[in-house]
Amino acid sequence: MINQETHKIHVIHLFKSYFPETFGGIEKVIELICRLLRKDGVQSDIHVLSDNTKQKLIEVDGTPVTRSIRIGYIATTPFSLNAFRDFRALRTPNSLIHIHSPYPLGEILFLLFGRKMKSVVTYHSDIVGYEFLYFFYKPLQYLFLKKVDVIVATSEKYKESSAVLKKFAPKVKVIPLGISDDWDKVAETELAPKVTEVLMSDYMLFLGALRGYKGLKVLLEAAKKTKSQIIIAGDGPLKEDLERIIKTQSIKNVTLLGAVTEQEKNALLSNCSALVLPSTMRSEAFGIVLLEASAHSKPMISTKLGTGTDLINQHMETGLVVSKKSANDLASAMNFLIDNQHVRLEMGQKARLLFEQKYTAKVMSQHYLDLYKELQN
Repeated sequence: MINQETHKIHVIHLFKSYFPETFGGIEKVIELICRLLRKDGVQSDIHVLSDNTKQKLIEVDGTPVTRSIRIGYIATTPFSLNAFRDFRALRTPNSLIHIHSPYPLGEILFLLFGRKMKSVVTYHSDIVGYEFLYFFYKPLQYLFLKKVDVIVATSEKYKESSAVLKKFAPKVKVIPLGISDDWDKVAETELAPKVTEVLMSDYMLFLGALRGYKGLKVLLEAAKKTKSQIIIAGDGPLKEDLERIIKTQSIKNVTLLGAVTEQEKNALLSNCSALVLPSTMRSEAFGIVLLEASAHSKPMISTKLGTGTDLINQHMETGLVVSKKSANDLASAMNFLIDNQHVRLEMGQKARLLFEQKYTAKVMSQHYLDLYKELQN
């Protein structure tokens, strides 16, 4: 029950992921918005899907998270029958709905049960690489975007380059994502031996999910042409393919670490020479890992995608931006940073300054607080 004396705004966040099993990335951003705005009178609930049938209600950093049981997928979209009942139970007459899109089930929930409520959608990415499925999803998406009050793009670049957002330009606002830089407050735990061993060497770091659009096969090709050790930290559906390529092609300077903890991630970022994000598709709409590298004062190598990544990593300022799918360009960029330590340090300092100015969780949360108040009034 909401205490109206202390909470003036109630926000329900709808997101498809499975708190806390895959907690990180967008999930972390949502948690930060909820936690930081609590002191400003915003009471938040998060609604997601989960495979966990034992714990329906959990709490993440003080925010209640309702997890409806995922029963399967329709095409590539997770689905839950319990979600309809659970979402309706979370609503109050004055609730504000915040959908993190694309999320077809969340969009259906809004259209069925939330259309009379004030609403905001954070548009994280276009649908990329699923043209056939998008043909069927497109009518739902357009009806949904037509009915919501405000659409938030995560960067000016994405607002300008997305064909979908252009159709709804009058209601699109830009609020960049932000992260916290309080990694020193992460609980002390023993690092895995594989991580401790890496920290004693010089290396460039890829950090994230091992998915096709991340450009990891390009990175392996580039590794053959560079002197640097390359650490790939993360897990995902591409892992077995990467292991096979590394083995069959005898690529000696690449190590697959697998999944890492929050503390291990921060240790890897603090000790790396640079972060490498060789993504090849617009599915990389923002690149939160670039913010994490910036917060650690690290230079970055990324690819030109026309998305928010081009704003976070500015060529020859905070790092290097190369052509996507070009192993030669990627290798040249890595070799340049290896050979120029003073350039790496200068770029890392500029990256940290840009982070402090534009991409902190505090800045992001203030923008969302202003938006929530605007919608409520």
